[in-house]
Amino acid sequence: MSKQIPLQNDSLSNADRSTVLHCITVMAQRSKQLKNDGLNPRNFFLGVASLLLVTWVFGVMPEHFWIVYIVGASILFPLRWRHVVRAKPLPKVLSWLDFCWVANILCNIGLYLIVLHGCIRQSGSFLHALGADSVRKVAFCICWGVATGPLACAAVALRNALVFHDVDNMASVFIHILPSLLMFTLRWHAVKVASTWPTFFHLDYFDSIEPWSDIYLKSVVAYWIWFVPFTLWMATCGLKMPSKGLDTVFHSLMRGSNPVAKILGWSKEEQDERAKKNDFTIPSVLIYMLMHAAAVCASMLVAVACWVSMYIHAFACLAVALSVIYHGSSRYSYYALDNYIAAMRKEFSGVLETETEP
Repeated sequence: MSKQIPLQNDSLSNADRSTVLHCITVMAQRSKQLKNDGLNPRNFFLGVASLLLVTWVFGVMPEHFWIVYIVGASILFPLRWRHVVRAKPLPKVLSWLDFCWVANILCNIGLYLIVLHGCIRQSGSFLHALGADSVRKVAFCICWGVATGPLACAAVALRNALVFHDVDNMASVFIHILPSLLMFTLRWHAVKVASTWPTFFHLDYFDSIEPWSDIYLKSVVAYWIWFVPFTLWMATCGLKMPSKGLDTVFHSLMRGSNPVAKILGWSKEEQDERAKKNDFTIPSVLIYMLMHAAAVCASMLVAVACWVSMYIHAFACLAVALSVIYHGSSRYSYYALDNYIAAMRKEFSGVLETETEP
């Protein structure tokens, strides 16, 4: 083996010494940027600890998992709100109008109402006489269809990553995976949940649920109730939001690689120019939303399959979990191995290109 000879300061010319110091400065700036993005021991510890807690409660005490979901949302949602308000170059508060966020917000509201109704019902609530149990059944079927269908599938399609130190990534993983896990505990541990929380959860209507009419159809109808007003708003007011200082999910996705540009026949130059100016058209909105609707309606089929078999549901949850873990590991692999190399290549790109020219 060749023995490495330590580099002495006096062996460097002034130009070499300046270059080395510049490299150190670039790496220090990149390290500072990662720390500002949340990569520190505290955030990493909290992220890993929360994952272990979720996994432990899901496996050992599934009847209490709904509490984990509510508490997790109560912590992550405000943190996510603070981040989207402060996002640069444009705040992303309008991302809360996206279907995934709306579904999770309504799910949390529903759980709070279930708890409230359970408390009131103990003293003879008039809501029971008005058919609250039938409303519960419809609400559960819609939640099942959305949670185990489009939300879970979106985690894979959007390449959600389990990045422990990043609140935004953790929130995205949360809203796409936790609802399906919650439905798993309510469906396949229904007896334990109902016996532990008899005043809150009444899950005796499961035998009367028809997968196609109660889950698929009602979930699709619920989606279109969101789809129609959102599409109308997006095609009119939403397209102008970046010029008013607010970003949208549509604009964020359209600035990346997307099939809409290919369908409309945009060249790469035109796509880049439109992305730079956030200049997109009504046809692009309509095509994007129709693709969104087709994907959601197709993913509802997964929800039907999950209702029929516990093993299919368990496999679906495992597949989604492995997907976010893999993409998270890829992110950390980049941080540890390629991050600083990429920074140096970017910094010296002009010099490297000059040296490699024939």
